[in-house]
Amino acid sequence: MAMPDGWRKRDHEVVDGNTRDGNSGTRVTAESRDGNGRDTMTNRFSNQITGYLLVGVAILGLVPSLRANVPGGKASQNASGGNQNNPGVLPPRSSFHGNTYSQWSEKWWLWDFSLPVNENPTTTNGAAPCTNGQTDHVWFLVGVGGTTTINCTAPPGTALFFPIIDVECSSLEPFPFHGGTAEERSACAKSFIDAVTDLAVIIDGKAIHNLTAYRVQSGDFDFTVPADNILTGGGPDSGQSSADGYYLLLAPLSAGTHTIRIVGATNGPFPPLTAFSIDTTYVLTVGR
Repeated sequence: MAMPDGWRKRDHEVVDGNTRDGNSGTRVTAESRDGNGRDTMTNRFSNQITGYLLVGVAILGLVPSLRANVPGGKASQNASGGNQNNPGVLPPRSSFHGNTYSQWSEKWWLWDFSLPVNENPTTTNGAAPCTNGQTDHVWFLVGVGGTTTINCTAPPGTALFFPIIDVECSSLEPFPFHGGTAEERSACAKSFIDAVTDLAVIIDGKAIHNLTAYRVQSGDFDFTVPADNILTGGGPDSGQSSADGYYLLLAPLSAGTHTIRIVGATNGPFPPLTAFSIDTTYVLTVGR
């Protein structure tokens, strides 16, 4: 996706590297915003370089962050661990509808890539309908930069898959999100996620535990993008991508209204330029 002048990092805040311990519930940020409070480095992330990060979904009210302390979380194409004492969250080593977490992460990116800029929730600050591009039994949620609330209505029996924070690198994007080979793309995405400083997810007021167990790395996958796509702004085009990040897969929620809040931050491989944070709250209504 093309960024106007600086980065094309999905939606982010620039952080000053002095992020406080998430347990305090606060972070020090050096926001790059205009007089109207908008993130001037965002054109879906920003402007000039392209790149990709997606970070979370979440609830209302400020919650204490769960310090990620990465580099340390080990990326795996088959994340290990049981249910991590998180009822309603599928274990990171589980398979759902025939797909592992790693495979769902690829599907998430393919969904995101398929939506042009004006129809994509990640590039419209959540204004595009959350129903866009959704199919089958699993819906994808997104996170956008700054503090954002997204209202969404989902049908009953729908599982939810979303990144807490993630990055992809591809053959279409320029530095620092470019990779000419599968190995380069994987290493590129890994370099961002190794620098994660904060992770937090709260669902209906309850914090999700052991989030570092939910880090997974995708395989190298082929993709296509439409005209006015989020990677280059042009198109249609095609390429290859690899992703790395922290993801959650939620079993279908009960009928009614739920809140999901996700907070993530990373310094990236070249701080402060590559540093960003996301704090998004979904107010999700599940039908009967």
